[in-house]
Amino acid sequence: MNKLMFALSFSSCLHAVEIIGHRGAPFDAPENTILSFQKAWEAGADAVEGDFWLTKDGVVVCSHDPKTLDLDITKSTLSEIKEVYPLMPTLQEVLATVPKGKKFYIEIKRGKEIVPHVKKAIESSGLSNDQITMLSFDKEVVKANRQIMPEVKNFYSIAFALKDQRPHQFGKSPQELFDQACELGATGLCLQGDKTQVAQILALQKKPLPWVVWTIDDVEQAKEFSDMGALGIISNVPAKMKESL
Repeated sequence: MNKLMFALSFSSCLHAVEIIGHRGAPFDAPENTILSFQKAWEAGADAVEGDFWLTKDGVVVCSHDPKTLDLDITKSTLSEIKEVYPLMPTLQEVLATVPKGKKFYIEIKRGKEIVPHVKKAIESSGLSNDQITMLSFDKEVVKANRQIMPEVKNFYSIAFALKDQRPHQFGKSPQELFDQACELGATGLCLQGDKTQVAQILALQKKPLPWVVWTIDDVEQAKEFSDMGALGIISNVPAKMKESL
């Protein structure tokens, strides 16, 4: 059996896959808001994922994009942001929603300077390190996470996507991306791609790393990734996934 087929044969390994709400439950409430996260918890999600940036005055806030029609988060203070977007929560507010026994995936969108501020928010949240997983495409952020928060799970994100979507990974082979994850000391992987592409990454592993896959809204596709050994499925429809898997 070759490595690719071995990676696809994880169906023999029975496990309970985690359902992770992508930016909460974005089909039920505005993404990356407290209401969206609460909807995901109400749906029974095992974990939730959100996106984070650092404001001008050093506050970590939840948003997928740094710029809107009205402001640039990285060049604005928290009070300025709240005036325009009162529903944009801070990381501390988001972590306060996490129920006992549930988990949260913190995706850092850009800039290693945010990491000490994230560490402070985690420490003040009362959550255990086992409840937190860090995600990033940025190798400098992954490196900083490992240096500043070595006790927290730190997943390197890899996407099979177009150049304008992931310019910092475009043109690199699966081998190069996986080698980079290992060099950075990532403790897991966050993957995007079809099952053959994901299997290419898995086949490179001598010591398997835990991995999650995004963004999966089709139940059959989710089952395929679960059978391949995914730790978690990141989905826009956590309620449907919890009912089906």
